[in-house]
Amino acid sequence: MFLMYDRRILIFHCSFVAASALNMINLPEEGYIKYSIAFHEEKLDRGICDTELIECRNTLHQLKLIGVYPDGVGYGNISRRSGEHNQFVISGTQTGNITSATEDHFSLVSHFEIKNNSLTCSGKVKASSEALTHAAFYEAYTNINAVIHVHHFLLWKKLLHIISTTDEKILYGTPAMANAVKRLLQTEKLQKEKILVMAGHSEGIFTFGNSLQEAFIILMQYFESKYY
Repeated sequence: MFLMYDRRILIFHCSFVAASALNMINLPEEGYIKYSIAFHEEKLDRGICDTELIECRNTLHQLKLIGVYPDGVGYGNISRRSGEHNQFVISGTQTGNITSATEDHFSLVSHFEIKNNSLTCSGKVKASSEALTHAAFYEAYTNINAVIHVHHFLLWKKLLHIISTTDEKILYGTPAMANAVKRLLQTEKLQKEKILVMAGHSEGIFTFGNSLQEAFIILMQYFESKYY
C-alpha cells in the first residue's frame, strides 16, 4: 500500500526539494538522545516489527520525510504500539541514513517515565531521540496505535500556527515536549485533525492514528494539500 502511494507522489515531491533545501543553512537540531536510557542490545523477537511498519518507514525515507541532513544528522521517525502497557516499536536513533531499513533498525520501548525523562528499550539499535514524544501519544489515548514524525520545511512553514502547534520555546526530545503534546491531545482540534507541528523544532511534524495506515494517509493528505 505504502509503495504504491509513494510512486504516485514522488514526482510531486521532487518539485519542492530544492525550495526545502534553502532552509539547510539553519539545520534543526535532531538525532541526539536527551533522555536516560536502559538499553538491552538483542535481536527483536520475530513479528514485533512487521513488514508494514518497515515498508511505511522506507516509503517516507524515499520521500525525504525521513532521512539525514548533509552534516550527517538524521531526522524523522515512526512507531507503532506493541502489545500492552504502552509498549511500542520505533525506528532507531541515527538510522536516517539507511535507505532500506530492516527490523534491525527498530527498537522496542518496553517502559518509559516521562516525568523522569527515562526509558527502557531493546533491539539492535537504541530508540529514536524522539521516543519520549511518541510515548506521550500512547500514554494519552489507548486508541492511538501509530505515530509518524517527519521533517519538511515548506509544509511545516505553511502549517505553523494553523494546525495544533507546540510552543516555540519547547525543545524536541524533552519531557516538556512530551507534556505539551499530551496537553494538545486534550483539545478537540487535535483529536479531529490528528496532526501537529513543533514551533521550536524547525521542520518537525507529527501525525497519528488508530492504525499506521491512518497516520500515513493523514500525512499524505496534508503533503498534497492546498497548503502548497
